[in-house]
Amino acid sequence: MEKNENSLSFLYENRTIFLLGFTALFFIVCIFYFKLPSQSKIEKRIFALENSFSHWNQNPSDIETEKNFFSLLKKYPEYQSKYDALIAQRYLRMDEYQKAFPFAQKALQRVKEKSPYFIHFSETSLLIANHSYKEALEKAEALKKDLQQDPLINEDSALFTLNLLRIADLQHHLEMKSELASLEELLDQSKKHQPLFSAFQKNQANLSDYLSYRKNTMILN
Repeated sequence: MEKNENSLSFLYENRTIFLLGFTALFFIVCIFYFKLPSQSKIEKRIFALENSFSHWNQNPSDIETEKNFFSLLKKYPEYQSKYDALIAQRYLRMDEYQKAFPFAQKALQRVKEKSPYFIHFSETSLLIANHSYKEALEKAEALKKDLQQDPLINEDSALFTLNLLRIADLQHHLEMKSELASLEELLDQSKKHQPLFSAFQKNQANLSDYLSYRKNTMILN
């Protein structure tokens, strides 16, 4: 069955979304995006910080809004843990990876014991952002093995599938023949995670179509 080639191109060009795994950073954001007790002074500080961050978030290239936010954060350092992951996320979206790393690492360190697998996944995101693809692949493969050996986690979990998707993309980037086996495994996973795979869609082509396209291309070559 023919699929729109432009749609497949769109999926290919946007594969960085799942290669970097921003979902893991959003997970960290959810953990730390809390509200402190609703006392008057605290509420004013929270409002000022949230308003300043929102303004910077909407105007990422505006240096003054960035400076204003960090000036406020320096004034109220007790809120640093709330914003580390959000700041890292902001810088990653701006492709300013070196600026993102210190904030992401602090956020990851705080939640390491609470969710080691998600942290493992997020740490690999930072390696990819730093173009350390071989090391990232090793870490992703280690996570896959850990998930398979954990009796409380099974291969039907969304994290297992996202990590497998990352492994396949890293193998593709490194031009490794082992990508074919990963693609076949992913296509099998697509039957169990249809909503997840359907989330990456353009016109008539979805993520499963893109993976099939890649698999067939490898076979033909």
